[in-house]
Amino acid sequence: MNNVKTTTRLTTVSHHLRMLVGCLLFSLCLPTMATEPQAQSNEVVATADSVKQQSAAASVVEAGMVNINSATVEELVEGLKGIGTKKAEAIVSYRDRYGAFSSVEQLQEVPGIGPSILERNLPALKL
Repeated sequence: MNNVKTTTRLTTVSHHLRMLVGCLLFSLCLPTMATEPQAQSNEVVATADSVKQQSAAASVVEAGMVNINSATVEELVEGLKGIGTKKAEAIVSYRDRYGAFSSVEQLQEVPGIGPSILERNLPALKL
């Protein structure tokens, strides 16, 4: 009878030790498990952001057309004739101050943009 009690106690102690070791190992892995999904989540967000930026850039300058209401300085410089960095910055600044252009011709209200620049770029301009 003593042997049965001793064996039962040893089995119980062994079980508790295995459970304790398992919990310790799990707690060591927990910080790693908590940070890995976050890293993957950040990668997904970064990928989604780059896709949005590429899509936005494509919609701004699509088929040689430049959307003057959403183009960046760089896109204006690349997509329009006679528009350097200073004039492109003036266009963006005007747009930020007064809101979206309601017509392509309104571009002439931007300092440095005259009728000849507008006429040269009419085929490439869109709202």
